[in-house]
Amino acid sequence: MLVFVSSNTIVLCLKWVDMDPDIERNFMNVDQMFSVLFLVDCLLKIVVLRRHYFSNTWNKLDFSMTVLDVGNIVVHVVLGRAAEERVWVRVVKSLRILRSLRLLKSVESIALLLHSIVESSQAILNVGLLTLLCMVVYAIIGVNFFATVKIQPPLDPYNLNFQTFENAFLILFRASTGENWHYIMYGVGRPRALKFQCSPDEYAYAKDLPPNSCGNMYLSIFYFVTFLLFVNKIIMNLFIAVVLNAYNEAVMSKQDIINEDILQHYQQVWLKFDPSGKGFIHKD
Repeated sequence: MLVFVSSNTIVLCLKWVDMDPDIERNFMNVDQMFSVLFLVDCLLKIVVLRRHYFSNTWNKLDFSMTVLDVGNIVVHVVLGRAAEERVWVRVVKSLRILRSLRLLKSVESIALLLHSIVESSQAILNVGLLTLLCMVVYAIIGVNFFATVKIQPPLDPYNLNFQTFENAFLILFRASTGENWHYIMYGVGRPRALKFQCSPDEYAYAKDLPPNSCGNMYLSIFYFVTFLLFVNKIIMNLFIAVVLNAYNEAVMSKQDIINEDILQHYQQVWLKFDPSGKGFIHKD
């Protein structure tokens, strides 16, 4: 099955702009052939394992991708070549590449790392919400401090400014990646100079005119440095700590006398004697 998954992944990658219609049709036929093979494999596993089929995470992934395969075939049968013009069809078709994650199962270390990320998803969500809260608070503070600063490069009147909450949030998201955040910091903290004529009054702007107040360099430096300290240094390290903790727990569980692999093997052997899953074995 891993050979089929690898081959299907390669077929999904073989697509380029202005592809010859005959070649595109051949690739589509091959892709649909793989979809049928995966459907047969999925149905056979469901018949054999019955309700135990969905107790395995990889089987759930296979089932989801198989549903997408069947949906893709149905859409192409109904819409024909017009299906490729629909954006949602291309999105669904691209999601099927997730089946290639099945290949990682054969690499124990990577599979263990993926398992750690899944197991720590709740803690990662909590840290993510903390990050979002921090960015929302700093965006509100930024609007209150820098909304009236005169717009000059590197700032612009469209997106790169603190005049709205949305723009402030986008600036902070960009700063959290480390992309030229110091230019924005100097832009909103720029004091009055020969080439930067502004009003020292913070609220010196008319209703229908652009803001014209000067920046405060000390306030700007404090604002951006503390934000990056919280987000990049503290919260990002929390992400790493959560994943590492889950990974260490996964490694320790692998070293147990009875681990998940042994239990799955025991389950498969038990199904040979109790295919109906009643929990009893006849003495005969």
